[in-house]
Order: sequence, then C-alpha cells, then structure tokens
Amino acid sequence: MKIHELISDNLPILRRLHRNGISDTYIHYLPIYHEYKRLVAEGNKVRWVAQVVAEKYGYKERMVRLIVKMMDEEVK
Repeated sequence: MKIHELISDNLPILRRLHRNGISDTYIHYLPIYHEYKRLVAEGNKVRWVAQVVAEKYGYKERMVRLIVKMMDEEVK
C-alpha cells in the first residue's frame, strides 16, 4: 500500500482528527490512558495511579494527568 492510498482510505477520520486538533503523537498516549483508567477503575487512588503510571512510562505525574484530561475531551 502506498502512502496516498492509506491517506485516501482514511480521509474522513484524518479530517476529523485534524479539525479537532488531534495529533498523531496521541497514539503513544493510549497505553498510558488505558492503564491509568484500569487502575482507577480497580479502586486505586488517583494520585497513586498517576505516580505509578508516570514512573512506568517515564513521565512526570502532572503529564500523566494532562494526558488523561486530554484524552477525555469531547470531539466536535
């Protein structure tokens, strides 16, 4: 598959991502987001979860919280 074919096949989704200011780098944040949500759903304290996830992925606790907030935003 060529680049133009991949873009053409996914154009509606790519346009929606662009319209909402969603970068392709957000893909790297998905495992962080999913692990954070799983640990919170298991009943762990939010601060502890943020610390554990930050340490595991090499981010600061504040960045993990920002990632979660960003991923929870509604799209237009």
